[in-house]
Amino acid sequence: MQLVRVFTLPGGKQIWREVRSTDGYMSVHPKMQHFGLGDVEFANIQVVWPNGEVTQLDKVNANQIKLITL
Repeated sequence: MQLVRVFTLPGGKQIWREVRSTDGYMSVHPKMQHFGLGDVEFANIQVVWPNGEVTQLDKVNANQIKLITL
């Protein structure tokens, strides 16, 4: 089971998701995550990968789709 924790910090708030590839037999979870930022124009994103590596993206503009890979 893969587990990725995604954190964003819009306007000083924290939003996080755990993205799993599977939880059990024939289960599937969406890999695309949507973060509603409200009036915030950008956010900082930190991804902690299952192997412990961290990807940090600073000042990512709102209203876009961002592909993040290890």
